[in-house]
Amino acid sequence: MERNKLLELALEELQRQKASVEQEIESLRSELRGTGFSRPAAKPAAAAPKGRKRTAAERKAHSLLMKKIWAARRAKAAKPDAVPAKEKAAKAKTKNARSRAMKEA
Repeated sequence: MERNKLLELALEELQRQKASVEQEIESLRSELRGTGFSRPAAKPAAAAPKGRKRTAAERKAHSLLMKKIWAARRAKAAKPDAVPAKEKAAKAKTKNARSRAMKEA
């Protein structure tokens, strides 16, 4: 019985403290609303480090290099796959043989 009474008193005291804390929180929030801030200001995100500045000559040299690389890539893509001469000759013989066989038949 005595234990229950102590627990009830402790509970009542904690509820009073809770009400007091909530009241303080609300007063702080109302002060913040008055100044136009609803929450603490967030730290600004760190800006990414800027790259090294290149001179006009470096940019032009890089541009020319990339044009050369892409021209070579386009030229390579435009060429049909090179077939070795021996394979071409073998294909021609086979084709000719088929043509002759068709004519004879």
